[in-house]
Amino acid sequence: MTDTPEPSEATRFQVEANKEIELAKIQLARDQFENEKAKSSRLTAAQITLLTSVLSLASGVAGAALTGWFTKQGEEVKAQAGLGVEEAKAGGSINLEKTKFETSLIVGAIKTDDQQKAVKTLKFYAKAGLIPDYEGKILALAEADGGKAIPALDLLKPKLNALFIGISAYSNSEFRPLRTASRDAEGLATAWPIQ
Repeated sequence: MTDTPEPSEATRFQVEANKEIELAKIQLARDQFENEKAKSSRLTAAQITLLTSVLSLASGVAGAALTGWFTKQGEEVKAQAGLGVEEAKAGGSINLEKTKFETSLIVGAIKTDDQQKAVKTLKFYAKAGLIPDYEGKILALAEADGGKAIPALDLLKPKLNALFIGISAYSNSEFRPLRTASRDAEGLATAWPIQ
């Protein structure tokens, strides 16, 4: 067997020293890396203040935008509700005026002494479409019993009650009656002498 010479003590010492130096270099590189990593992740007070300001600004802008959007939506809902109310009012006013018109036509038609004339006028209004809300009822009443179910207002007018008052003149003994209507259809009192 061949004998290998044993390394000398100085050589061994040199190898051990080189290993120690290499390990120290590796440890130093690792420590530098950790320090750089720690330095880059740490923020200074100025950086923290700046970051806080930016975040506050961003949250303020977002809050204002959301508040504005919700306020706008609320106003739109209120406006739509107000518009709906106004449309309902206008529709109600139109329906009221339409009903007034139709009723005035009906009352005008039956304001007569002649019932047949009233029936004829109401039939015309119904067939012409001037009283659509009452058309069916009017035509049914006009056809039943020849229109006797449709009244004429002058037939319904209260008859005048005549009151005879005798007035005598003191100068002669002549008796002169004065007839006075107690009330006529318009609510006016009238009086006239009988001839």
